[in-house]
Amino acid sequence: MEREGKYKIHFCENLDSLDILEEKSIYIAQSINSWNDFAIKTHCEFTFKLSNKDYFEGEILVGIVGSETKQIEKTDSLEKLREQDTGMGNLSTSELPLSGKAYQFFTLLPSMEQYRLLIEEVDIDEANLILESLNDLVFLQENDSKSALFKKAISSKTFAQSFMRNSEPFFAFHNAGSVLEGLEYEQFNTISENLDLKFQLDGFECEHNIKLKYASDGIIPKRINILIGKNGLGKSQALNHFVRGALQQKGYNETLTSEGKRPLISRVLAIGTPGETKHTYPEIKAKNAKLNYKRLLLTRNSASKFGQGIGSSLLMLARYDNKIGKNTRWEIFTNALSKCFVLDEIYIPLSNTNNDLEESHAAVAMLPDGWGEQKRLRIWASITSNAEPKLKKGENFYNLSSGQLSFFKFALLVSLHIENGSFILLDEPETHLHPNLISDFIELLDSVLEKTGSFALIATHSAYFVREVPREQVHVFKESNNGLDAIISPRLKTFGAEVGAISHFVFNEAIENKLSEKIIESAKVRELSYEHIHRAYKDELSTELLMEIRRKLEGNER
Repeated sequence: MEREGKYKIHFCENLDSLDILEEKSIYIAQSINSWNDFAIKTHCEFTFKLSNKDYFEGEILVGIVGSETKQIEKTDSLEKLREQDTGMGNLSTSELPLSGKAYQFFTLLPSMEQYRLLIEEVDIDEANLILESLNDLVFLQENDSKSALFKKAISSKTFAQSFMRNSEPFFAFHNAGSVLEGLEYEQFNTISENLDLKFQLDGFECEHNIKLKYASDGIIPKRINILIGKNGLGKSQALNHFVRGALQQKGYNETLTSEGKRPLISRVLAIGTPGETKHTYPEIKAKNAKLNYKRLLLTRNSASKFGQGIGSSLLMLARYDNKIGKNTRWEIFTNALSKCFVLDEIYIPLSNTNNDLEESHAAVAMLPDGWGEQKRLRIWASITSNAEPKLKKGENFYNLSSGQLSFFKFALLVSLHIENGSFILLDEPETHLHPNLISDFIELLDSVLEKTGSFALIATHSAYFVREVPREQVHVFKESNNGLDAIISPRLKTFGAEVGAISHFVFNEAIENKLSEKIIESAKVRELSYEHIHRAYKDELSTELLMEIRRKLEGNER
C-alpha cells in the first residue's frame, strides 16, 4: 500500500513548460544536454513546490528497470515511462512500482551537496518522504535494502555504467545515508584511507609504487602524505598519475586503487603555481569527466583560465550558504584563516564607482551578513574581481606578503571548492612560503581537511614539510644511476624532528660524498693527514662531513 503523504511523481517533456505545480508532486524531465553514458540517458532535472510557495530545483539521476528482469538501457529510457500514459502530457507514477506496470524507476541525487540542500530546505521527515517517493537508492539502502527494486536497481547496467560512472554520485551513494539523519550526523571517515599508486615512466627501469596511508582520527594528524626527493625522480609525475588514475582515464584504470578496488574519492583539487599547474596536472578534456577535478592557482591575481580572481571568489564564498556537515563553507574558510591571521584585521578594498560609499575597504569577516542588506549589496558590488586583501593596522592598510597571500588564497579556494571526501594535491607549495610559515600552512591545511573529511598529497623539496607529519606519511624518492632507486619511508622519526637531520637523510648524503671526495683528493695532493684537516678546518666543516672524510682517509690508509 501507498504510505500516506507520499509525493506523486510526474515525468515531463520539459520543466519550462509547466504552468502550475501541484502540492505533493515532483516533476522530472531529462536535462537539456541529454548526456548519455554508454547510450543510457539518466541525467535529469526535478522540481517541486515547497510549503512556503517557493520551489526546490535540482539535478537527479533516473534509472529504469523492467518489471521482471529486463533492463532498459536505450537512449529513450525515460520516455518509456511517459509512453505508458494515455495521451496526457505528464505521467503520474504515484503507484509505481506497486502497480505492476511494465517499467519501474529508481533515482539518485548526483552529489552529497544535493542531499544536504534537500535536507536544509525541508525538515528531516519530509526530506526522507520525498526520497522515498523518488525511490532514491540512498534512502532504499538505509531503509529497504532487501526490496526487489533496490536489488534489481544496483545489479542493473544503468546503475553500474551510468549512476556509478562519476565520482560524486559514487561517493554520495556510499556516504549520503548519514545525511538523511540530519546534517549534524554526516560522517567524515569514509574516504579511502589506503591507496596504491603505481605507474611506469619512460626512462626509468623500475616502476613507481607508492603506498599512501591515511587516518582521519587520532591526535597526531595523518591526513597528509609527503613526497620528497631530488628533481627528476618523478614526484610531480606522481601527482599527475594520481589525477589520471582518479579520473579513470583510458589506460590508467589500475594506476590508483584502494585494496585492489576503485578508491572512494569525491573530488580532486590540484593546486600549484601557473607553470607548475599547467605542466604537472593533466587537463580535463572530457565534457562529462568521471571526477569533479579542478586545477587551481596559488599565486597573485592574474589573467588565467584556471580560476577567478580573489575578489570574485571571496564574494562567491560569502554568498554561498551551502554546508558540509554542520559548517558552512564560509565557516570552514574563516576557521582555517584564523590559524594564521587575526580575522578582524583583514579587509578587502572597494571600488567606489557610483556607490558613494564612505568606506574605502570592507572587513572580510562581515561580508556574508554584516551591515544592513542594502549597504551589503552596495559593498558587494564594489568588490572587483582582482581585488586583493589588505591588513589593517591602526588607520592604515598594508599589502599582504607573498606568503600571507598564498595562505589567504589557499584557504579561500579550497573552502570554495572542497567537498566531503576530497583529495588536495599540492606541488611545491613552499615556493612562496618562508620556512617559518610552513608549520602554520600545515595547520591551516589540516584544519580544512579535518572539517571536510579530506586528505592531501604534497610533492616538495622542503624538509620543513616533512617534520610536520609522521614518517609513515613520508615517501622519500632515492636516486640511482638509472634514475629512481626506491621510494622509502625515513628511518628517523620525522614528526617534530630537526630539519637538519631530515635534510641529511633526504638530500645531503650524496652531496657530502661529493664534498668529501673533493677534500680528500686535495689532501692527497698535499699529503695532509686527517688530524691536520680536523685541526685546520673543524670550525668550518660539519661533524658529519668530518666523520665521512676520516672514514674514507683511514680506510684508504688501511
